[in-house]
Amino acid sequence: MNIAIIICDHVDAPFNQQFGEYSDMFVNALNALQTDLHFVYFDALQRQLPAPDTDVDGYIITGSRHNAYDNDPWIVELVQWVRQADQHQLNVAGICFGHQLVARALGAQVKKSDKGWGLGSALVQINERPAWLSNVPETLRVWVSHQDQVTSCPPGCSVVASSDFCPYFMLAKQSHIFTVQGHPEFQQDYTQILLDRHAGQLPAHASIEQLQTSMNKPVDSEVVLRWILALFSSANTSPA
Repeated sequence: MNIAIIICDHVDAPFNQQFGEYSDMFVNALNALQTDLHFVYFDALQRQLPAPDTDVDGYIITGSRHNAYDNDPWIVELVQWVRQADQHQLNVAGICFGHQLVARALGAQVKKSDKGWGLGSALVQINERPAWLSNVPETLRVWVSHQDQVTSCPPGCSVVASSDFCPYFMLAKQSHIFTVQGHPEFQQDYTQILLDRHAGQLPAHASIEQLQTSMNKPVDSEVVLRWILALFSSANTSPA
């Protein structure tokens, strides 16, 4: 399977020496689940985006410290790329910033949440079970680190998972788009670093003790990563 990773940010030093870049996190996590994977990389920050006929089975749009609702040239170009990918029914998975940017491209609103930061791990309820998924549990727990949120469902999409804190936590469109606000590629140690970094910006719904408790609960990263691989294995792998 060939996977393109569209890079939207870089890990700060010195943490990149320990954890690698965001693209490395995906490569390591996905290679642990499937051995026949091959990766190509596009740096959206440098305005490098795949051509529509790129020979891959799916595209992953990474997280970022940037805001998906901004209009920096590289963000606008990535929004336009997502719209073209949707028209061609290319398989796209969006993660955190990628989730928000895909939602924006498809017509949803994205903004800074008045609920504050989502940190630690989040438990979400499964609402929809897309046809390309199997063995779907009732709930999932995923690492999170986000201040922005999708605040409406894009036309033609379904809300796969939600919580009171983040109602549009996972979205899907037909059998070619899947997005998640959380970070299935993260390790616990890296998520802890992000929690510590934002400890002074806690959401109103949680204390530092509650968030730290959430860090010690088992997460379902492997489930979400397998869903991404299942999406990329679905029938819609070439332009319509």
